[in-house]
Amino acid sequence: MDNAKRQQIRVHYHFGDFIVDASERRLWRGDEPLSLKPKQFDLLFFFVQNAGRTTKKDELLEVVWPGTYVEENTLARNVSWLRKLLEDRSGGKQMIETVPKLGYRFTPEVTSSKPTEPTLIVEEQTVQYFRGEETLTIDDRILANQNLAKPKLSLPAVLFSARAIGVLTTTLIVIALAGIAFSFYWGKTQDERVSARSGADQNAKAEKIEIDSARSTVESKIKVQKGDFITFSVDGNFQHRQEQTWTFEGDKNSSPSGDYFFDKAAPWSLVAWVGTENDQSKYFQVSKIKSITADRNGTLYFAVNKPRDDYTRNNGTLVADVAIKRQTPNERPQIKVGSVINLQNRYPNTGGYLDAWGNVWSKREFKQITTETMFVSTHYDPNRDNGSGSWEIVSADGKGEGQPLVVGDRIHLRNKYPDAGYLDSCGWVKDLKIFKDFKDDQTTAIFTTKSPNRDYGTGTWIIRSTTESDGDPVLEGDSIALENGFLVVLNGVVYKVGFLSVAGDVKDIPAYNDYDGASLVFSQDRPSDQPLLDIWTITISKDVLVEK
Repeated sequence: MDNAKRQQIRVHYHFGDFIVDASERRLWRGDEPLSLKPKQFDLLFFFVQNAGRTTKKDELLEVVWPGTYVEENTLARNVSWLRKLLEDRSGGKQMIETVPKLGYRFTPEVTSSKPTEPTLIVEEQTVQYFRGEETLTIDDRILANQNLAKPKLSLPAVLFSARAIGVLTTTLIVIALAGIAFSFYWGKTQDERVSARSGADQNAKAEKIEIDSARSTVESKIKVQKGDFITFSVDGNFQHRQEQTWTFEGDKNSSPSGDYFFDKAAPWSLVAWVGTENDQSKYFQVSKIKSITADRNGTLYFAVNKPRDDYTRNNGTLVADVAIKRQTPNERPQIKVGSVINLQNRYPNTGGYLDAWGNVWSKREFKQITTETMFVSTHYDPNRDNGSGSWEIVSADGKGEGQPLVVGDRIHLRNKYPDAGYLDSCGWVKDLKIFKDFKDDQTTAIFTTKSPNRDYGTGTWIIRSTTESDGDPVLEGDSIALENGFLVVLNGVVYKVGFLSVAGDVKDIPAYNDYDGASLVFSQDRPSDQPLLDIWTITISKDVLVEK
């Protein structure tokens, strides 16, 4: 083999104060060597070689972990680790940008240089000995060309070689056992794997998560399962451009808008979601929903709601205490006739809990409504005001007390606030001037009434689901839709009243200004901007009810 094939010119890649030595697989900041694990270097090297280009997650997984099944969470953890390493040593300058729903982009300008001294590449192994933790390989022909003698193995080197062989043997045994365990694990059914992963997580646990406001997203590494009850407590603040300090509640003087990444949450507020890093469709503002029942499996993520076109430095750390109480599907109680439940809206993600409040007759704007009892909106607290957010299932297709509910059952819901009445669809939106801004999207307004069967079924709600079939049991933590059972026939055409849904903010209606709630409640032909029907998470009410 000629010398040209034996030698490879070293290439250095430069970005900012950093240098990547490709042949030595080293990262330097000035004269400071920075430690990287092999896969972390592979990931960084790929970013450097593709600087400025958006790389999809699938491409990164294929290049860095070829021929190996690796979850996206592994990629996200390594990206997060690289971000911290680089940003901590560059004054917080962002270098790895998350491109929503696509992947990542390495943003620094990268240049390359070639040192003048070539590096010798050895391709044939003849003698090996151990020195510390390093293995040196020497080619006989190189020794001859350089007039160097072969190293003699002294007694300490021989002893160390024996010890190293013992360590290597032990390592191989451990790897073999791990391989057997891995094969056994993946040979199980999906249910068994979920159970194995859960382990001690079946009971309550708490985690403390540090949320750096400079990060695009923060992965908590908390694995969440459908039905988990999660509560949040947050402390700390952060600064934007060193000008103003916010808490996790965000900028209270600004309203949610499309100028920010999470358009349903307050600007600069802390948001969270369960799923994957890029699937943020079911995010929620943490200060608005301080507890939540998970309706999907996934990882818990956090982010600060920043402007879409803002790439400036943010400072500060929020600390979130996250408590999770887990119940397996077999342990989740079945919802029955007589159950007292909360209904948490899932769209928008700050929708809150279905709630009854205020006497209709006390508002002159609703003087034309004579049969309705209380307003229905949503509130952030499921147990507000003596049970106003709790609903008792009083009947279902003739089923008696204690009989289990299934998807497809027709139910009546009675509010547990004293004398509040039954959930009812009453009052066409087009006829109620107070709701004129919503008439294009909504069918009827929702109030409570004294009678569960007014107008031949306006107070009847059919349990629907896109994940379960009719006849399947309804469990705590399930996400469902509630379709009104009342049908209207006009000129021979049958119109459905639609699904119980939310639209707009309570504060947008002047008549509701004495109510500190979340969203208005209407019925629609389909849930607004929601392709799925499972927009209400159903959970057993935990409040203590006091009957007056």
